[in-house]
Amino acid sequence: MDQGGEKFLVYGADLKLALSERLTLGGAVAKDENPQAPYSVVGANLHLRLSEKTELIAEVAHTSSVVNDPASGYNSNSSA
Repeated sequence: MDQGGEKFLVYGADLKLALSERLTLGGAVAKDENPQAPYSVVGANLHLRLSEKTELIAEVAHTSSVVNDPASGYNSNSSA
C-alpha cells in the first residue's frame, strides 16, 4: 500500500474444506505489514449440519497488533 511513506503489503487468505455433506472446516489469516502499525489476525471455523433445520457454527480468532493488546475470542451459533 502507499500512504505517502514507506510502501508495505496487506494480504490474506481464506480456506474452506467440506469434509462431508454435514461438516465443513475453515480457516483465515490476514496480515498488514504497515511499519507504523503491523497487524495480524488468524481464525478457524466449523459448520456442522445436525439435521435439515438444525446447524451449529463455531468460530475462534486471535489478533496481534502493536496498537492494541493481543486478543482472542470465540463465537458460536446454533439454529433449530
